[in-house]
Amino acid sequence: MDLLNRFVGIWIVCVIYIAVGVKGANFNETCTANGDCAEKNAAICDSGTKKCICSDNFFRKTAATECAAQVTLKATCSATETTPDQCSIANSECRDDSGTDKCLCETTHHETGGACVLNKDYGDQCTGSEVGNCKKATHIICDTTCKCSPTTFRKTTPAECATRIAYKAICVVAETAPDQCVADTECKDDGAGAKKCLCKTTHFDSSGVCTPRKKPSESCAVNQCVPHANCTSGTNICECWPDYTATPIISPTMCSGVYKVLALPCMYMVTVLVSMMLIVR
Repeated sequence: MDLLNRFVGIWIVCVIYIAVGVKGANFNETCTANGDCAEKNAAICDSGTKKCICSDNFFRKTAATECAAQVTLKATCSATETTPDQCSIANSECRDDSGTDKCLCETTHHETGGACVLNKDYGDQCTGSEVGNCKKATHIICDTTCKCSPTTFRKTTPAECATRIAYKAICVVAETAPDQCVADTECKDDGAGAKKCLCKTTHFDSSGVCTPRKKPSESCAVNQCVPHANCTSGTNICECWPDYTATPIISPTMCSGVYKVLALPCMYMVTVLVSMMLIVR
């Protein structure tokens, strides 16, 4: 009888052992091999920690004790999840997209072919078909290379794209960028000791707008003509100063004294050449 009791006891222990072995280890429980992990979608035994972890393409949910399928790019996700691997694509994150939380590329990356690729630096070559593939520094766009947008300029210090300085606003002479001021203006002394974005010499102020100066023979008002020209009283036409001539090869046409200065020597040269030709004949 005693022998029978021992035999029955051994079988009970074996049944219990087998039952426990079939159940296996749950998530975060100790294991030795993948076969030891029995929880749904948590069938991998981590080789480092020797604990059961979520299977590939699954993540451990925060609110529920379960491993759920990772969320694909542009699919709806849950912002309340604290786990960093909720989104399936590397370098993507769960964030707001027009009122809906979705798995999107991190702000330091852009989507290309379903992957999140690191954004490019200022001056790097880029492809215009890749929307937003330049680094998210202010006002950078892709136009063959990553560059500042038309309404901005590249600052010297710090190296960034900044909004162009408005007409008559204070500017920085130390800036080497020729386009720090808005179109048709340049950084120069305002006559009172301040540096401002003022109309270029080729333009004049017309109701707060820098307008191209009037060329010789064009109708004008006072101080509207190109340099070395005056708006003649009575006719209101731009005329070059005495000893100055309109130079149409310059755009816009200017008044220059060079041509008249050179005219006399050229006349002498023509006379000499004609005389030499007659002598040779």
